[in-house]
Amino acid sequence: MKRFPTLSFVRYPLLLALLSGPFAAQLGCRSQAATPPAERSAKMAAAAPQAPAADAPQGAATNAPQGGAADEPIASHVRAQGQLGPGSGVILIDLAAPEGAKLTLDAPMSARGSGGIGLGFPQRLTGPLGKQGMPLRLPVEVEDGATGPAQVELSYYWCTEGNEAACRRELALLTIDLDLTGSGDGGEAHLSHRALVVGAHVPGARGTAAQVTN
Repeated sequence: MKRFPTLSFVRYPLLLALLSGPFAAQLGCRSQAATPPAERSAKMAAAAPQAPAADAPQGAATNAPQGGAADEPIASHVRAQGQLGPGSGVILIDLAAPEGAKLTLDAPMSARGSGGIGLGFPQRLTGPLGKQGMPLRLPVEVEDGATGPAQVELSYYWCTEGNEAACRRELALLTIDLDLTGSGDGGEAHLSHRALVVGAHVPGARGTAAQVTN
């Protein structure tokens, strides 16, 4: 077997000088990545795009509804005329547009009852206002010993006339005091509601809701 001669740094001083001098330093620099200065690293980190937070999806603020109060019903308190007794009765509701405007009979409407103790509202009125007839007839079931008040949520449309004609939606939540002392079966309770003018100018309109009192 052949044996290769062993290099001796004592015998080869020139080789030792090359490995321990600037040449060795250059070899070491090429083998590792350069580390940027601290100031440069900070600038690179600031310029890097940041991922959005998991609990705040992109566009959440811009997609938030604007002017949500316009979709909130306008609350009013009225007292109905007439009496309701145990059994199947009806709440009659006359609707009116603001003065100087008119109801939009082809537009959809809805009337939904709720509230009270021992009061039931088996049917919600929906469809074009012109097909409902006036007054609206909202069925109500009254149990013995029932108490109020009831609530009725109304939605319908009205339009102004003339060169600046515009249509608006009326969304109202009526709290209704009912006389539930009737001795006969069923009965009727009657009230009226006039659309309120909110943020719109209607010539001659006072912007008040009609209320029925005793």
